[in-house]
Amino acid sequence: INGYAGVKSKEGTTVGYLMDFEFNRFTQKYGWVTDIDGIQENKITINAGISGRFGNENNQTAGLYGKMNYFNYKYPSDINDTGLGYQNYLEATISPYYQIQGDGWKVLLGVNAMIITGDSSKFFASPNIEAEAKIADKTVFYLNATGEIQSNDA
Repeated sequence: INGYAGVKSKEGTTVGYLMDFEFNRFTQKYGWVTDIDGIQENKITINAGISGRFGNENNQTAGLYGKMNYFNYKYPSDINDTGLGYQNYLEATISPYYQIQGDGWKVLLGVNAMIITGDSSKFFASPNIEAEAKIADKTVFYLNATGEIQSNDA
């Protein structure tokens, strides 16, 4: 089962916003052996962001983007979940940024602050840097240096 809904502002508005919600249910038919049922994973994802344009030509943007994944596991009633390795946990990322653009180029400077909760609690930080420049009529040079949490779920 997968459901997704959201709302966002149109491109180029002075104040931008984004709010997405997603629900995903994944069920395994069998557990470690065919005699027992598999686990059920419920994943809830929320993406949210807000930004504002400013400057003499509205060519600068400051914003904050966030993403949260919550993983909830349900085990069949006839087994003990202690040895299977799947525990409920949360992944969250907050990314403040500043962007400036001109004719044929733009640069985004930001940082990602990420946290994972649960048995493997960790905090991470990474750059969030993007740049692009038009170098010919049909050619763009770009550079991305960023990081993210890659989910290791069921």
